[in-house]
Amino acid sequence: MLFQKGMTFYLTPGVSGNLRTGLEIMIDAAGGQVDKNQHSMTDVRAKAKKNPRKYIIITSMEDYEYFHEFFLNKSSKPLSKHQRKKT
Repeated sequence: MLFQKGMTFYLTPGVSGNLRTGLEIMIDAAGGQVDKNQHSMTDVRAKAKKNPRKYIIITSMEDYEYFHEFFLNKSSKPLSKHQRKKT
């Protein structure tokens, strides 16, 4: 197994379509599980902070506004709007 027992992945709403389906298949095949329950972003962040090596958030640029502060360390600065634009 690629993933440790108990590893859970949360795919944010912006991860959709074929990408979401493919990730769910890969995670399952590698021994992980996908949290398919609807949670508030506050709940998702709290779960990930409580168990950062067991609850993994996979997100997209569409969901950046909900998670950018969570992924910053204290020395990091948020991306500017210019840096976040899709090419």
